[in-house]
Amino acid sequence: MHLSEYAVMFVCVTIMGAGIPGLGDASLIAAGALAGEGKLNIWIVLATADRAFGRYTFVASATLPAFVSGIFRVRFWLFLLGALAAGIFWIGIYVGISYFLGEEIAKVVGKIGTKALIGVIVLVVAGLLIRAGVAKWRATRHARTAAQNPPKVEATSE
Repeated sequence: MHLSEYAVMFVCVTIMGAGIPGLGDASLIAAGALAGEGKLNIWIVLATADRAFGRYTFVASATLPAFVSGIFRVRFWLFLLGALAAGIFWIGIYVGISYFLGEEIAKVVGKIGTKALIGVIVLVVAGLLIRAGVAKWRATRHARTAAQNPPKVEATSE
């Protein structure tokens, strides 16, 4: 058990919490699986994940579902408590399930091998590239439409 393994998980979860795409969920699952195999301490994994979650809970909860809470006039303390509880729940689910299935996950990954892992990485990268291409295409189409149909401004006489 090295401190660097916990640090990598902490950084990945913090990046995810800041709203930047990253490996936060995957690092929680991997850390839980490693803890299930006895290679990491489950309590340190949970404490590290909760600590990272605590740092970004406010930012994530204040930016994502805040408008819904505003519509329903949810009190801020209740909103923050709900966001905190949801985050702790999800961290517990990710780490807990992978902790109990850690050996099985390792066996499956061991049987599948490196080729399957590379295949998954290629599929993920291809999906991200397709998504970026579609977003660029939509932006270009929107810009063309806006250029072809400029807003009409009526002159006023004073």
